[in-house]
Amino acid sequence: MARWKSGALALLVLSVFPLAALAQSEMVDSPRWGGTMDFGYLETSGNTVGQTLTFSFDFGKDGLIWRHSLHMDAYNQSSDEKRKAEKYLGYWQSNHKLDDRHSVFYRAQYEEDKFSNYAAQGSLSLGYSLRALNNEVTILDLEVGPGYRRSKLADTGDFDNEIIIRLAANFKWTISPSAAFGQTLSVEEGNENTVSRSNSSLTMAVFKSIAVKLAYNIRWNRVVSPDTNHWDRETTISVVYQW
Repeated sequence: MARWKSGALALLVLSVFPLAALAQSEMVDSPRWGGTMDFGYLETSGNTVGQTLTFSFDFGKDGLIWRHSLHMDAYNQSSDEKRKAEKYLGYWQSNHKLDDRHSVFYRAQYEEDKFSNYAAQGSLSLGYSLRALNNEVTILDLEVGPGYRRSKLADTGDFDNEIIIRLAANFKWTISPSAAFGQTLSVEEGNENTVSRSNSSLTMAVFKSIAVKLAYNIRWNRVVSPDTNHWDRETTISVVYQW
């Protein structure tokens, strides 16, 4: 596990630092960084069943040349001194804009889930992104590109290393000045496994910087061990601080 964590840390550091250096060259790219912090109640089903508290953090910027986004979330649950759930997810993505609709992206992602078929998965991907819709109400981004994924099997501790193809869609709908809907879909296809994700959310503003969010997340692994579920589902109700 220590060897895997060292490798995952190196993966993220090597991914983020070149992007930070690039960010120094976009001082004129203007719009300020902003983000959200979510604290909420989480109910899980699939390989982990139960209720617990969850935390997530998003930080990003959409400038004239670059669009950056950082996401982190985590939860764990214990009962009678026994750990019942533990999960950590983080990713960084940067898009270099070619014009108003087209960009190329670079993405680094790492996830640990102690109670799934894969104890940990890390991936790097790059590719092409199209902003198919962009108006005052809706935004739709479509992405495709190759990548590399390294996965640690929970039951044996062995590693799978494979080339993947990543497909993704990100939809945002501003329903009203105080309400917004978001939907992301992604598929990472490899020879050893396919990982699909769906994230749906409805956010409603309460005050200027405070909102309430209802979210439903699904993850599906094509290849699992006999005693492991293909599906993991998460339902969250959270308070969001925005800046």
